[in-house]
Amino acid sequence: MAKPPTAEKETVGISTNTAECPALSSDFFQREAELQRLLHELQVNQINLEMRNEELLSSQQELESSRARYFELYDQAPVSYITLNKQGIVLEANLTAATLLGVERAALVNQPFSRYILPEDQVICSLHRKQLLETGTSQTCELRMLKPAGGQFWVKVEAIAAQDKESGEPVFKVVVSDITESKRVELKLLEVSQFSGQVINSAQEGVIVYDLDLRYRVWNPYMEKMTGMMAA
Repeated sequence: MAKPPTAEKETVGISTNTAECPALSSDFFQREAELQRLLHELQVNQINLEMRNEELLSSQQELESSRARYFELYDQAPVSYITLNKQGIVLEANLTAATLLGVERAALVNQPFSRYILPEDQVICSLHRKQLLETGTSQTCELRMLKPAGGQFWVKVEAIAAQDKESGEPVFKVVVSDITESKRVELKLLEVSQFSGQVINSAQEGVIVYDLDLRYRVWNPYMEKMTGMMAA
């Protein structure tokens, strides 16, 4: 008995030969190349961002270190630094200033600077601040200050005009130096000079004092009486 004819199977395949579909191949490789380019740009940008981030972190650390050194120098400076607003209110003060005035720094801030000045000398401080506002040039004055525990002392106040970095408002940068000892010596010398003048003027003999250029500095009344020449 003869076998029935067997149907041959038809094989359906997809060609991998790019030459058979050039349009598809060109589009695919273009997209692939574009993706590779974008990926490369993203990687480069990421590296740049990481480098910038490291630089920013390094700059921030340096800034914090500089700020810490500044405040350390500011607080440990041998002179008193005080910042006032135009009304004379203390905005900032270093530890040396607080120690000089005998108060805690926290108690000094936001207080009128005049609060620590002898009442008789407060007008000096007011004129000093007024001139600083009007002229913008540095000002210097000497006045007496008070300590909460009692007593007074002489200080030299040197101030310059500036601007607050945040608000832009005018402020005064002030340096306060204790000159009590030099003032004491100055007053003592004045007393000695006055006493010497009294002795010379009351002397019953002629007294003459002249300098290295032979210019007369002292010609007492008895000398005037003797010579008939008046002191210049």
